[in-house]
Amino acid sequence: VGEALARGGDWDPLAFVDLCEAARTGLSALRDPVSGYALTRYRSAYTVAAGAAAVTGVAVALLISQIPGTGAAVGSLSAFAVARALIPLFPMDAPGTARSVRGRTHSILATVAFATVTASAFLAWYPLAAAGEQLVVPHATGQRV
Repeated sequence: VGEALARGGDWDPLAFVDLCEAARTGLSALRDPVSGYALTRYRSAYTVAAGAAAVTGVAVALLISQIPGTGAAVGSLSAFAVARALIPLFPMDAPGTARSVRGRTHSILATVAFATVTASAFLAWYPLAAAGEQLVVPHATGQRV
């Protein structure tokens, strides 16, 4: 747990999974959905991670919004951000329990999040390539990728 917490200012998208694995939640990062962590005592950490994903979706949408031809990708990323922000409000049903309205809503939001973030990548790649945008810059070398 200390290693995951020590990263503090160095954001690692997998830090949440690292934290939950180190915390011995009983869930497996390989077999259980990330949403399962909301059913544990680490619900607040899960909520922060979902919120961070939503903020990231908004940030990337704003970043690419000025590039011609990215309107559909911006819309898709916006839908992703909304879905990720709402998911903690609708936790998944616990394994072995009856399906509830909240659980079904969670499944719909998760499907929207996965579909829209994937679609945005397909929708944005060509406009970004055509514009010559280099959004990833290695910190160590300062070179463009």
